[in-house]
Amino acid sequence: MGLDGLQDQRILFDFLTNRIVIEDADETRGRLKSREIIVTAKRRSGQLIFTDATIAGIEVNVIVDTGAQMSIGNLALRQRLQRRAKELDDADLLIAVTGETLGVEFGMVRDFRIGRARFPRLSVAFADSPPFERFGLADKPTLLMGMDVLRKFDQVAIDFPRRKIHFLTPKNTRQFVDEPLNQRIHF
Repeated sequence: MGLDGLQDQRILFDFLTNRIVIEDADETRGRLKSREIIVTAKRRSGQLIFTDATIAGIEVNVIVDTGAQMSIGNLALRQRLQRRAKELDDADLLIAVTGETLGVEFGMVRDFRIGRARFPRLSVAFADSPPFERFGLADKPTLLMGMDVLRKFDQVAIDFPRRKIHFLTPKNTRQFVDEPLNQRIHF
């Protein structure tokens, strides 16, 4: 289903029950949960773009890409991070959902923040991917946030008409402190 069919909808990814629910956004108003983080977006070409985000202190645009298994940063983001990063892994290939083969570099970024959510480390593929150009963001640090990040939450709801994304943090968020650094989430 394309974005044009979701503009009046709310899509809920419930990772606890492994369900995706598409519902009328007007019928889903409910009480906020204390574990819920809400981030407001701007709309560009039907896509929601979040600007309340940083990686290693660098302001980034974030586009939620539910079709991507992993997060992809553009080359402008990679260039800004190279000054701060120790090293990026060797170049590799990534096959896009369109079947295109993209040359990518994999790296670990530090201190990814979106709203109140913070990830001390995040694995990112860096590529010159067509969506960056399509949204006019090829020259601005941008991250396509994939399912690798979204699955760290119990639920994620994208409310298209209100331009908001709701992240429901795991009940045991405090327990992440004892897990390996790349698994921690802080709120």
